[in-house]
Amino acid sequence: MIQKGNKGLSVVVLQAQLRSLGFKNKRIDGKFDAMTQSAVKDFQRSQGLIIDGIVGPNTNAIIRELTKDKHLFTFIHCSATPEGRDVSAKAVLRYHTINKGWSRPGYSDIIELNGSLHNIKPYNSDNLIQRWEYTFGVKGSTMMNRNARHPCYIGGIDKYGNPKDTRTVKQKLNLETYIKYEILRNPNVLILGHNQVQYKACPSFDVPEWMYSIGCSDHNYMHEKYQI
Repeated sequence: MIQKGNKGLSVVVLQAQLRSLGFKNKRIDGKFDAMTQSAVKDFQRSQGLIIDGIVGPNTNAIIRELTKDKHLFTFIHCSATPEGRDVSAKAVLRYHTINKGWSRPGYSDIIELNGSLHNIKPYNSDNLIQRWEYTFGVKGSTMMNRNARHPCYIGGIDKYGNPKDTRTVKQKLNLETYIKYEILRNPNVLILGHNQVQYKACPSFDVPEWMYSIGCSDHNYMHEKYQI
């Protein structure tokens, strides 16, 4: 049950779901405030549910069903490989699916050191993420994987294994292009660093700060961290 006064990742997901359905246009911050409650009531009214502003089992089930294929999030990752080590997209795919034995990779796209972009988990050109398209970018969070794209740049640590923003000039340019295209195609998508939802250094830079620096609206990113 999610209700007024709550905060955290469950509220982040709820706010993104409501926004994708046209019931909320406020910046996503993970705080169940009066505006979020009003959006929940509007949704309940539209579905003929009891209008109490509380996301109980019935309201939650309907919201999840209506948004199960929505592209709500894009998480930025790093490969956690040392600065300058040239790791190919094929090697990342092989590591996840053969070495680790996963049924699908953790990332959807890889940006190599030379800035080249490679898709390693095929998806179609619509603005949905169907079951066959999703990847395993956020461990232990099925909902955030199911509704997200997961681009990853090669690098992210120094030669001693410490977190470091190792993005080359070309990687930065291509990541910026990738993210701005995501927003152009899906104006309500929320861009997040992996470290905003889990206790990880990945992607080794401050995503909200970077989003601001490249001229993106805070409609598409949040400053808060709610790690699981």
